[in-house]
Formats: sequence, C-alpha cells, structure tokens
Amino acid sequence: MRSKKYNFRGRQVYIMDLVGELPLSLGKEFVVLLPACNDDELLSSKILAPGLLDKGCAEFCCVGALAEELHDRIDEFIEDQEKFDVVTTYHHEIVEACEYFLFAAAGAQLPLIAMVADHVEIESCLGGLIG
Repeated sequence: MRSKKYNFRGRQVYIMDLVGELPLSLGKEFVVLLPACNDDELLSSKILAPGLLDKGCAEFCCVGALAEELHDRIDEFIEDQEKFDVVTTYHHEIVEACEYFLFAAAGAQLPLIAMVADHVEIESCLGGLIG
C-alpha cells in the first residue's frame, strides 16, 4: 500500500491506492477521486464505492475512460441508500479531473482522497497542481 499526504490550501489531500485503508484523521465527510481507466479498476472502484458512501463520502469524482459507467453505478448506490445530497462527477480527461478535484469538489472545503497511486500520470498531475 502506498500513501502520501499533502496540505493544499488548508485541506488534507491523501494519494493512495485502491486497496489502502482510509486515514483515521478524515473527519465525518470527505471527497474521493476514483479511477476507472480499465475494467479491473472499474470493478474495484464499484466494489469500494458503497463502503466509502457509508464512511461519509460527500462527493465522488470519477476519472478515466470508463468514468461515466462508474459514475452511473455510484448514482445507483446513492439512490438505493437515499443519500441524495452526495455529489458525483466524471471526467475522461486527467487534467480536467485533477483540476476539478483539487479546486472545486465539495466547494473546496473537505479533505480529499485520491485513490490513484497506481497511475503515474494522474498522481503526477495532482502533484504538479499541488506544487
């Protein structure tokens, strides 16, 4: 398991892989960036999403070629649990996804968890934007 922690504009940003444990210092609500770049990631992210929703995820940002499919499945979980205040977005483009995640998700107020440590390009983009 790989995990990095940053402080970005007063918020905690964690970059970790899909199998990592959530940081204990998160608080009640957080935003997650989930990859859906291939079928394996899509499946792993679909499996993780209900647990993240239960743990307080207030916004899901999906990134990758299959991001729209992941987004639609997460919307189904949200509807099933009647947590209609949870936001979902999807972006096929990495730069667009990273910019939204860091600068706009949850009104730039909540801690961020990017479960993308297995993606050099996504992690590098986030790191470049964080500075």
